[in-house]
Amino acid sequence: MTIEIKEGRYMAALFFLPVQLNNDLEGDLMGAIYRDPGETAFTMIYRMRWYRDASCGLNSNDEKRWYKGVLERLTIETAEAHEERAVGGIAGALLVVAGMAPRGPISLLRPRSDDPNVTIEMFRAHPEWAHMFPAAGQA
Repeated sequence: MTIEIKEGRYMAALFFLPVQLNNDLEGDLMGAIYRDPGETAFTMIYRMRWYRDASCGLNSNDEKRWYKGVLERLTIETAEAHEERAVGGIAGALLVVAGMAPRGPISLLRPRSDDPNVTIEMFRAHPEWAHMFPAAGQA
């Protein structure tokens, strides 16, 4: 799985949070909340990554686990009005359930657009955690 940025997909928010488990294992939580054309519900996709080496992206031996869910009652209006609290709450709940602690502040991007160029430009402003790769079959 991955966070796919594509034409027509309304990207409400993207988030990144560095985490730590049991004082010895570091990793991060990254995700997005979006809605595809023709859909009424938003989707949230996120992944946990546990660092295993100094590499990042496709060449890494890091352990990654992806999760995806549907946010049936979320509207654009509520997403925009409450996204920071919602993303913070979701991230906080995931940390508590998994027994993790944050290692730094949450980074929250708010594209609020279905234009992929808006999201891509926001990603480019955060090279410390936002790594982009072409989709399969596109180079």
